[in-house]
Amino acid sequence: MLTLWWRLPWLILALGSLALYLVPPGGVEWFPLTAQAPRVVRDLMTEGRFAEAQETATFALAQADETQQAALEPLVAELQTLRADPAYRWDQVLEGIGTGTAAEVEGQVAGALTDLIPLVGDLRDVLREGWRWAVVDDQEPDAVILTLSFLGLVTTGAPPLKGGLGLVKRAQRLKLLPPWLTRELVSLGGEIRTSLSLAPAKSLLGPLTTLTEQVGVRDALRLLPRTTSRESLAAWVSLVRIFGRDTGSLVRLGGEAVVKARAQAPRLNPDLLKRASIYGPAGVNALVRWGPTRFGHLVHLTKVVYRQPWLGALGHGWLRMPRWLWLLTAGLGLLGMRPWRGHHWPLPAREAHPG
Repeated sequence: MLTLWWRLPWLILALGSLALYLVPPGGVEWFPLTAQAPRVVRDLMTEGRFAEAQETATFALAQADETQQAALEPLVAELQTLRADPAYRWDQVLEGIGTGTAAEVEGQVAGALTDLIPLVGDLRDVLREGWRWAVVDDQEPDAVILTLSFLGLVTTGAPPLKGGLGLVKRAQRLKLLPPWLTRELVSLGGEIRTSLSLAPAKSLLGPLTTLTEQVGVRDALRLLPRTTSRESLAAWVSLVRIFGRDTGSLVRLGGEAVVKARAQAPRLNPDLLKRASIYGPAGVNALVRWGPTRFGHLVHLTKVVYRQPWLGALGHGWLRMPRWLWLLTAGLGLLGMRPWRGHHWPLPAREAHPG
């Protein structure tokens, strides 16, 4: 029994040190995981993006544990009050008319009504650019505006492309067009004029239409500036096909790490990715790097740390120690367990009993 009690601490030291040595590099950045949803929701509220804030809070509530739910539920109640304010509703109508990016239903209806007469807008833009070039100041016409107007005119009878074109027009008006897409659009206009066919437009405007249909104009405008090429756009479209309307909340919490995770681990369970996103990009990266099982252990340890904060500080300090030190202490632990040959632990002396 004494031998067992002597070896047990060495065994704990060896196994614990080996476990810490096997922690992937960068694990110190992930432990303990920090719930990001309450902070993200508050930031959105500060920016006046109440609909996005409530969508994000509702999304996080479905994934969060009891501690996070207690922090999110008061925010949801406050957001419901803010969104019911008449002044806010009227601002949404004006935003729908002005930019077509309103988050609330009445603003979206107003934006849809303004989209019923796109042909008039396209003709107006072409005439305005021509007037500026020929009469006003002899300036070169804006190639992007002319291209968009030209595409609007030639795709009037092609409804599958109108959603993508409408998204691009709004993005150009709001200065959200990424540089790569600006170049592609100008090139696309030339290809259509040369070939007299809409086939070149389908490969570019088709994915943009899908993006708009899956997440809506508002979130599509948030995602579009994140794209860097046609391949990048295809990756985002693949993401929205999987997560649909949850994509906006997923990306607001997990950031660019979400689409990178899908590229690195295409078979990753979507529900696990949602779960990881409430811990921000660090949570998503930890899931991809450690895998589902060890990520589950990390989440469990995080819950323990929330209850005992000193454990988090202690664990974080341990993980910052050099990896070679943990390998050394694991070896010492195994060495301490070794039964030394020829060594016998003294047994307690028996008391002499008379007679």
